[in-house]
Amino acid sequence: MLARTIHRLSFAAASVVAFAAASPVLAANVEGQLDPQFNGNGRAWVAFGRPSGNLILHANSTAKAVAVQSDGRIVVAGDVDLGGGRWGIGLTRLNVNGSVDPTFGTLGNRQFNFSNASLHANAMLVQPDGKIVVVGSYEQDGTSNRQFLAVRFNADGGNTDGGFGLFGYYLIDFSSGSDTATSVARASDGSLYLAGYITSGLGDLDFGLVKLKANGIADTSFGNQGKTTVFFDQGGDKDDAANAVAVQSDGKVLLAGGVRRAAGENEFGLARVNGSSGNLDTGFGNLPGYPGRSVLSLHTAGTACYDNGQALALFDYPWRMIYVGGTHCQFATTATAAVAAFADDGTLATVFNGSGAEYVDLYSGYNTQEGSAMVLQGHGPYLPSVIVAGSGRSTQYNNNRDFLMARMDY
Repeated sequence: MLARTIHRLSFAAASVVAFAAASPVLAANVEGQLDPQFNGNGRAWVAFGRPSGNLILHANSTAKAVAVQSDGRIVVAGDVDLGGGRWGIGLTRLNVNGSVDPTFGTLGNRQFNFSNASLHANAMLVQPDGKIVVVGSYEQDGTSNRQFLAVRFNADGGNTDGGFGLFGYYLIDFSSGSDTATSVARASDGSLYLAGYITSGLGDLDFGLVKLKANGIADTSFGNQGKTTVFFDQGGDKDDAANAVAVQSDGKVLLAGGVRRAAGENEFGLARVNGSSGNLDTGFGNLPGYPGRSVLSLHTAGTACYDNGQALALFDYPWRMIYVGGTHCQFATTATAAVAAFADDGTLATVFNGSGAEYVDLYSGYNTQEGSAMVLQGHGPYLPSVIVAGSGRSTQYNNNRDFLMARMDY
């Protein structure tokens, strides 16, 4: 059964980061509706500023990642326009009731940049000790060379952690092209895995994976000096990009993303590597001749469509099920969200009425939808519910784009 719900959000200005919260706790609230006890109306926004002479102007800012601390407070990371074509990382923390936490950073937020560069945040996690890891990209001014970036902030948001990497951050360069970390996962020993996309020696994009020790320095025993790449090279310009990473209970590492199938076509891609060596897991996958890799095409071959895996969730007990969520292009001009389920060996699982994949119409009337985030919720006798969030555009609403969310039950 598919439960559908929509939240139509209003943004005060382009210079704020906005959030919405739904609460299942209070019986007076209907599940899936905005929680009026969160900042009064279920919404919160935080403005960042940038200096301009003697003035502080509102800066364009975009929330990119969110995490909930063990005490219920909410940490959000994103990008802040610093002016002059440069960007920095912005952090803020909200109390459980949605108000800005003034004890975090400077009166509730923190902006970070260094070395006349542009920094972009793409993913974040909060460690058990409360420290905050943000990953994304670093690009020196005047160059087009982007590198993987990892930054760790102290729990209070005030300073970077001097015991992490070099001065609180670490850069990883695969090539002279566009290397960008899009996701991060933490292993039980504190190691960090950064996944994203890198430019190969042939000029196309491949999955890129980095392993950092708990102190933020590359683990040189992993892959090639802490780095490994995964290519699918199925067709077209052979651009493959990882958008999500997860660590299994046995230490193996999963990467999910989009794989070029042919010119103008994409498909879901999934890979698994050994967490200690960085080698592909040869017992995993459904792609002949490419051990350790699986693909899934949700559209008919020859259709100019982009199916893109954008989220990854792992059900790891009492058996393992791997979920990849993202966008399914039905036709060249329409799309919906989609979820696929893979078994532990990388083959498509026999769930979702035996098909292994489910198209998720997040809300009727939205002809262009994207699934960009996914989380598992509890579980029934066998498997969990799957919550997919994203956005959609509808001609019924002046072609505006809105937040969309759906929950799938088996």
